[in-house]
Amino acid sequence: MRPSTAQAVFVSISLVSIPVGAWPVYAWWRVSKLMDAGASRIRFDSGDGYFLLMSVFWVLAVLQYAGLHGAMAWVKRHGPVLLLAWLVACLVLANRLPVWLDQRLTQAGYQRCPVEQPAGRRSPGERLVYQRPACSGNAGPGDNT
Repeated sequence: MRPSTAQAVFVSISLVSIPVGAWPVYAWWRVSKLMDAGASRIRFDSGDGYFLLMSVFWVLAVLQYAGLHGAMAWVKRHGPVLLLAWLVACLVLANRLPVWLDQRLTQAGYQRCPVEQPAGRRSPGERLVYQRPACSGNAGPGDNT
């Protein structure tokens, strides 16, 4: 692959990673806002956090930019540690934040309701629906509230 083609692919993936990596932050923020507003039903997907892994491309893009603009020594010295630390932080956040949200929702009086999971689901998480004061039947995947 020519360097210009490789650079175009890298930039394309980096641009796609911006909204994809930001999605879990928005989803978790949305759950917090719904809780604060006292919504009777809150839905979220515990596997959304793994989209944070796309943000590793943000670090790679910053390291590449720094290396191309005169900071190659810094990139060589600190780049691998920064990249590994970001990767580990993303994995920890993706794993622990759904647990933290579950605890917060439970403490706020929400009850976890049974949800029919799609048969072809491949993500590590599961669709979750919390209701307050109690569950009213099966809140299946077609229920968009």
